[in-house]
Amino acid sequence: LILVGVTLIPFIYGIMISLQRARMGKFDDLNFVGLANYLRLFTREEFWSSLQVTLIFVVASTVLTISIGFLLATGLNRFFIGRTVYMALLILPMVMPPVVAGLMWKFMLDSHLGIFGYFTKLIGLPAIPWLSSSVMALFSVIIVDVWQWTPFCALLLLAGLQLIPKHLYEAGTI
Repeated sequence: LILVGVTLIPFIYGIMISLQRARMGKFDDLNFVGLANYLRLFTREEFWSSLQVTLIFVVASTVLTISIGFLLATGLNRFFIGRTVYMALLILPMVMPPVVAGLMWKFMLDSHLGIFGYFTKLIGLPAIPWLSSSVMALFSVIIVDVWQWTPFCALLLLAGLQLIPKHLYEAGTI
């Protein structure tokens, strides 16, 4: 009952509101317009541009997160000295709150005062606008997302790899 109240009722209310024209913050003066809001949405260039950026972000961050997570998981699946230290270091980005991670990366990616700006100046390159250029901002957000969520993916994949019975590995080597 609580689940219905928390999910289904707001979902239905959102659909009802989307079929009406209302001023922002004034929901007492609603006019039913049907699918006109959706037709207007699908004809706007901003919608398609934001959809394109969203798809690029989702595909790039998902592919990179799963690929790097799988490489880390296969590396950590073997026993070696210091394995627990590497696993503890791997968890650090995951336990950091997203707000703290976002602020930390914002300061690091600052083109004039950040650590990346310092290193680009040190090797003689011009300042890279990590957060002010639309292409570089998208790239930066993808990198930060991959940095924060790869440990979670790696731990899930490592748990799955450790559940595979040893005799299957032995059969594979034969």
